[in-house]
Amino acid sequence: MKKLFRDLIGYDPRSSIHIAEDPDLLAFVKRCIRLLDSSVSAEEILYWMKQLKTTMQRSTCPPQSEFFASHFMTLLNSVSQRRLTHLRVLDLLRYYSTSSEEVVTLDDATEFVGKHHLWRIENPIGIERLLGDL
Repeated sequence: MKKLFRDLIGYDPRSSIHIAEDPDLLAFVKRCIRLLDSSVSAEEILYWMKQLKTTMQRSTCPPQSEFFASHFMTLLNSVSQRRLTHLRVLDLLRYYSTSSEEVVTLDDATEFVGKHHLWRIENPIGIERLLGDL
């Protein structure tokens, strides 16, 4: 398993060992690998897993559900494409990690972000309009 993470996914040896020896972390990473998009690198997954761990200091990390893994990878894909800001992804990870599937509307993370107008604004006119509303 360590060899799989190192050779196939591209994790460094230390991270590969850490993941392989923690059953919950291993299960989560396997879910993420199944949902892996080519725009998300192994380093990005590790980085955001560390951010998630910091965010969830008092909770089980990572959450052990397909629901969360799917949203996690969708958010990573969006941030790697620069469609979401770092801080927005942290907020959304906190939201999805602390909400149960029954409480959270079953919208895809992309639909949720669109519905609540959470996308990164890069258009100068959009930024001016937002500042004008303040």
